[in-house]
Amino acid sequence: MTDLDDRERRIRATVRAIDRYCARNKIPIAIDGAVDEATAATLLGYSSADALRKQASDGVNRVPYRVLGNRRLYRKADIAAEIERTYNGPENAE
Repeated sequence: MTDLDDRERRIRATVRAIDRYCARNKIPIAIDGAVDEATAATLLGYSSADALRKQASDGVNRVPYRVLGNRRLYRKADIAAEIERTYNGPENAE
């Protein structure tokens, strides 16, 4: 198994954990697998969605988003990839 395979496996496992969290907390998930900004912030460990809003306004978003009206939506897979990217260890060395 390559490092890329292991990273993808960990991302898929994190997406499954996000699915369980959303189901347990009755959080809606869009058809494209996206959650709202407040949920994304919680999943990423931020104390509020303000951090994601600031990243977007500064143009330095770590997680891609799409805009729906005046709301930002974040895909579970992108959130999971960011969570896995931020872990320290030889498997995440670039």
